[in-house]
Amino acid sequence: MKKHNLTAVHEFILKGITSRPELQAPLFGLFLIIYMSTLVGNLGMVILTMVEHSLQTPMYFFLRHLALSDLGYSTAVGPKMLVNFVVDQNAISCYFCATQLAFFCVFITSELYVISDGLRPLCGHL
Repeated sequence: MKKHNLTAVHEFILKGITSRPELQAPLFGLFLIIYMSTLVGNLGMVILTMVEHSLQTPMYFFLRHLALSDLGYSTAVGPKMLVNFVVDQNAISCYFCATQLAFFCVFITSELYVISDGLRPLCGHL
């Protein structure tokens, strides 16, 4: 009689950038600064292009939507990465991983569509 392995995987173990504890805090600070500057820059672009009436042209419409998609996919990945720097258990459930991947793919795809629509007038002769 054959024995079957009935082990089910319910979470993934995430390997970090480094396992050295003395580098965890500086890396957390560095990535927090990068993430916060991304948030502030993209939110500033969105708010500025919505509030200022002289920036209501199609070029700024595409820039606003690029900033929104960049904000979305950096927010889909960034917070979990920052949490993994400060906790000892670096695991992610299969469902959360699939959800994170789905949001990341949606925002990347939307950015590609916005870029291709923005380039269409430039490539009208093709």
